[in-house]
Amino acid sequence: MVTIPTDVELWNKKLILNFIKGSYDENEVLEFKSDLNFKTEKIPKTVCAFANTRGGTLIIGVNNDRRIDLQPEKRLVGIIDHDDLKPRILQQIQEIKPQIGLEKTRFKSSNIRVGGNKVIVILQILPSKIYGPHQYNNIFYKSNIGINQPMSVDEIKNAILDSRKTE
Repeated sequence: MVTIPTDVELWNKKLILNFIKGSYDENEVLEFKSDLNFKTEKIPKTVCAFANTRGGTLIIGVNNDRRIDLQPEKRLVGIIDHDDLKPRILQQIQEIKPQIGLEKTRFKSSNIRVGGNKVIVILQILPSKIYGPHQYNNIFYKSNIGINQPMSVDEIKNAILDSRKTE
C-alpha cells in the first residue's frame, strides 16, 4: 500500500502514478482535481473541509474520473502553468471564513511538470481547529471518505467548542 506523505515536498510524478495504478481512491485526506474550474467551487469546498477535519492534500491536474477508461499516465492531465497559478488558488480560498492562515497552507515548492506547458500543483492543508470551524458560502464543510459534506449543527457546535479548548 502506498502511504500519503506528510511532507508536501515528497510528492512527485512517480508517487502520483503509484496511487493511480494502485487504484487508490480519494479519502478524508487526499483529493484529486483535474482543473482549476473557478465556477464549480470544488477547490475552496475541499480546502474548507480539510481545514475542518484532519487536514489533507489536494492534487490539482489529475483526472480521477474512474468512469473514463484512461491509462494511468493519461490521468495526469495537468493544468496550464502560469506565474500567478498559486496566487490564483490562494485568492479562491480567501473566500473561506474565517480565513485559513497561510501557515496552514503549504504548496509544493515546485510544480510537477507533465509535458508541454502543463503542471500538477500539490497543496497541503493543515487542520485549523484553533481558527475554525471554517465555512465557504455560509456552509461549514467536513471531509468524509473523499466527499465534502455540510456539517451538522451538532458538528459545528462541537468544532466551536474544540477550537476554544485548543486556544
